[in-house]
Amino acid sequence: MLPEISLFAHFKNKPDFQYEVEAYSSNVLFILKSGRFEFLNSDGQTQTVTEGEAVFCPKGFPFRRNVISPVDLFMIKFDCLSRMPSKTVVTSADNRVFESLKKTQSAFCTAPNIDRLTEHYCIDACLEICSQLSEDSDQTVSKLPENVESFLNEHFTHNVTNDVLCELMHCSEATMIATFKKATKKTPQQFITEKRLKLARRLLTDTDENINIIAEKCGFSDPLYFSRAFKNHTHLTATEFRRKYRI
Repeated sequence: MLPEISLFAHFKNKPDFQYEVEAYSSNVLFILKSGRFEFLNSDGQTQTVTEGEAVFCPKGFPFRRNVISPVDLFMIKFDCLSRMPSKTVVTSADNRVFESLKKTQSAFCTAPNIDRLTEHYCIDACLEICSQLSEDSDQTVSKLPENVESFLNEHFTHNVTNDVLCELMHCSEATMIATFKKATKKTPQQFITEKRLKLARRLLTDTDENINIIAEKCGFSDPLYFSRAFKNHTHLTATEFRRKYRI
């Protein structure tokens, strides 16, 4: 389905934004022809946008920005039923996008008063850039299992919930679990439990530490839960395992 354009604006030699921060009622594209500006992205980090780049700002996101050098930019507000990123994204805008937008007949217009030619070129620009965003999003999803596994390998002894992972990876719980399980045959929580129990087995055979302390070191806050999980996994209690495999 084609995007519905609700606003088009072309700002030339703009020294600053009218507002330091603004949340929009629609998705917004800022397409930078020249100049530079910076903004606070969805990860809370300052990101710089330079000539030939476009920024996608999702609906409702508080977009905090600041002009570094006067900008010549196009702004398009649009609604679209297709899947869009849930965070700010910077991507490249090719020359065809700029050539199209140069042909628009107005410097500023809003629906329902957008002329058909301006609407046509705005739709063309949105489709071109959103196609790039979709490719970037697909690449992010493809790397999701690798990114989750890398994080869990470093933090499995901490209290890592699915909510924490979703927030870090900027995805829904359903996407995170399904994508990770398809790649590893385990859910994130099953992966965490296996990593913890592997560490517990090593500590039981290599140290004299108290079993409850080992459980805590491995990330189990409840010793009883650790005991049940350990026996389900090894078919031995922690004490029996230590006695049988301790060198």
